[in-house]
Order: sequence, then structure tokens, then C-alpha cells
Amino acid sequence: MTSKRENILADIKETIETIIAGATYTNTIRTVTRSPIDYDELPDDQLPLVIIDDIRNGTENLIPYTTKDINSLFELDLIVVYRANSNLSTGVNSIIEDVKKAIYVDTSRNNNADMTHIVNVTSEKTEKKNTIIINFRISVDYVYPSDTP
Repeated sequence: MTSKRENILADIKETIETIIAGATYTNTIRTVTRSPIDYDELPDDQLPLVIIDDIRNGTENLIPYTTKDINSLFELDLIVVYRANSNLSTGVNSIIEDVKKAIYVDTSRNNNADMTHIVNVTSEKTEKKNTIIINFRISVDYVYPSDTP
């Protein structure tokens, strides 16, 4: 049986994969992964890239909800690697808006979570020309039966 946490992470991955330029979104996310990846070597046609970094040893708090259920809070990072030849700040802002829009479409993560929040968004330019790393810190609150995290 898959844990609620894994279901939530799978839902976030699927949600990010739906970001395709069109009526709803401005950009297309080309690659989504839950594994570490050396993005410096990726060709432009695989960017923007989103790495889902599950902070396993981070801020998980286990609070008894009832005798059978546990309320848990965990955080994860969505690391977006974006490269552009021009209008870098406009491109970064549109990527940020697209990811926010996608995350907030279903804050219940397909009925697995009580709430999903974007806690913080930061961006930084890398050594590589016109490459920006955007970091979304996301907090997910959910309840699960005490025998299955």
C-alpha cells in the first residue's frame, strides 16, 4: 500500500507535468523529476526543469489527531531551473506564476492532504549564462492512520 506522503508527492509531480503553454499557462515545463540531476549539462530543450526535493529529515511533526490518526506536516522544495536568452526577469516571473497556479489548483493533493501552502519563493542567478534557479518551499499538512504514514 502506498503511503499518503508518497501519494502527495506523486500528485505534485503530476501537477507540475501539466504545466504546458496554452490557455492556462504561459510556459511548458519540459522535465520533472524526484531524483537529483546535474542540470548544468542539460540541453536547452530539456528546460525548464523541476526537481522535487522531498525533505525527508526536515520539519515533519507527528501530532496525534485521534487515537487512530496522526496529523503530519512536511516540507519539500520545488527547484525550477530556467534558462532564457532575453527578458530573463519576465520569464522568471511567468514561471513563478505558472507553478503557483498549478500548485493551488488542488491544495488537497487529490484528497490526500488537508492543505498545501507555498511558504517561500526565492530565485538566484547561477554562474551559467542566463540560468536562474527558482526555489519554492512547499508545506503540506495531512492526516493519516497511525499504522500507515
